[in-house]
Amino acid sequence: PATRAKIEGGNPPVFSIWSGTGKLWMISIIEYIGDKSLKPSQRDHELWRIDADGTESAQYPSTIGKITYGIVPRGYHQSVPSAGAPPPLTPGKYYSYWIASENGMPARGDFEIRNGSALAATIQRPCYREESDKEIELPCGDSDVNR
Repeated sequence: PATRAKIEGGNPPVFSIWSGTGKLWMISIIEYIGDKSLKPSQRDHELWRIDADGTESAQYPSTIGKITYGIVPRGYHQSVPSAGAPPPLTPGKYYSYWIASENGMPARGDFEIRNGSALAATIQRPCYREESDKEIELPCGDSDVNR
């Protein structure tokens, strides 16, 4: 089964991991940058990432429970940024979370900070095709597109 998570709380948000099999390997928080001067593949910017220290330190969702943005749980280490605290999350910007485990599909979702709360959102990422080292944006739904 897929790993499932729910976003709660304010800013910083809290992620409740409430289903999935296997130990959690990685949690990543990404800012989506809607700047069309960037290639579609360059519009996601990783702000914070934690990884399990190893197979023995990774924890099951039922053990880890909740993860707060910027706070590294025991048995994990911060990979991004390489030093210091991650940047604060800003109202008016869109973010995504990605939570990978050893078994099953990862949990993924979009959110924004509005009125001091973390709220689920939907980011309309562009679809594109790679052609001769270029990324060409296409209407979503075409075959041979990336998203």
